[in-house]
Amino acid sequence: MLLPVAAAPGPRHVPVLGRLLDFLGNEPYDLIYRYTRDHGDFLSFKVLTQRLVVVNTPALIRPVVEDVETFEKGVPNPAVGPIVGESIFAGNRPTWTVGREHHPYARDYAAKAFAGMVPAMVRVCRAHLAAAAAATGPEDLYPGLIRMLYDVFCTNVLGQTTDEPMYKDYLRVIREVTFRVTTQGITIDPFFWRVLARWNRQIAAFIDARRQAAPAEGPPVDALAFVMRHGTALSPTALRDEVSTMLLGGIHPVGTALSAALHNLSRFPAAARPVVDEARAFAAGLRGRDATAEEYLALPHLDRFIDESMRLAPPVHIISRRVKDGRVAVVNGHQLEAGTEVIYAPFAVHRNPTLWPDPLEFRPDRFLSEPEPFTYLPFGLGERTCMGRPYARLCLRVVIATLLSAYDLAVDASKPLATASGPLILVPKHPLVGRITRV
Repeated sequence: MLLPVAAAPGPRHVPVLGRLLDFLGNEPYDLIYRYTRDHGDFLSFKVLTQRLVVVNTPALIRPVVEDVETFEKGVPNPAVGPIVGESIFAGNRPTWTVGREHHPYARDYAAKAFAGMVPAMVRVCRAHLAAAAAATGPEDLYPGLIRMLYDVFCTNVLGQTTDEPMYKDYLRVIREVTFRVTTQGITIDPFFWRVLARWNRQIAAFIDARRQAAPAEGPPVDALAFVMRHGTALSPTALRDEVSTMLLGGIHPVGTALSAALHNLSRFPAAARPVVDEARAFAAGLRGRDATAEEYLALPHLDRFIDESMRLAPPVHIISRRVKDGRVAVVNGHQLEAGTEVIYAPFAVHRNPTLWPDPLEFRPDRFLSEPEPFTYLPFGLGERTCMGRPYARLCLRVVIATLLSAYDLAVDASKPLATASGPLILVPKHPLVGRITRV
């Protein structure tokens, strides 16, 4: 016999408001984590009139992820949809299926494209790191990391970086994404839509310029060059929106993962030592030649260190699926009506002690073996796994290996990394104060 979802465990219902007040002044991912500790791995509650269900084990997450006929992408689609336009980020079937098939990161040339981007990654990183090393004392490293990643992404996607005004537009759009998600789709800045239109025009101009200038011979070295070489079934607007989202949806998540790894390199020196030694031996072994993507992805100590950093600070902290209109779902013996939002929070799943022994301890060697399916979710899972996952993994390894091979890092890591909600992701809550010095 199926149970109504209202019979599921969960925090006490408050008439009219539901648990709305819990979310005021609390980070939603941390609140979900506390709910799972108090009420178990399957629970339900309301916020105003919206019914939400939380699932926190692989057995509960898998059917929600895999049953694409019953579940679709949920919040924050209404909040970000007007910003990301026709990109697959906020789309649902059937248009999403077509967009994903033709996304530049899904084409059969994607792996070759990523490999071709590595020299530019290294070049941009070295320039930014040299500038950062010239600082006279400790400073907040986070803004510089974001600017470095912006230049890396733009060079790898657009074929070149942009001017300072466009970077400021990027930051303004990112701030508005955060605000609209927090306010359920409200924009109060009267000039924002003008900024977004300017951003979109600039992206379109870069695409047009790459279409005219992309070389017919030689290996392409950026995403747009590959698109122009191989063609695309995406409309001009859809391509513009995909390229825009590759920047808006990629830079800050990689920045969060990078910040967490750098913090942990200083906080856990015993775990960091093999990573530093590996990076320097790797660089020395190159004898001046450029490393390949495959070589950067074959640094086991660095690989495990990044994975463990992302376990404790997953950039995407909450993922939602919605029961489609006209459908009824069954999860854990409970009936979920259309419109019910089902949440699984990587921040909570990665701290579930039944899945990760001593989950709050930093142990990179957890990843000596592959995690069990649906226990490690930094990029989501299923058919909606983050399209940028291969690029993000490569970018993180190139940046950190480039840094550690030539610089010493010192970050104030006297306390665990504190995080807050940013543009759909975790971001560092406090300045990442530190400095880098050349070896």
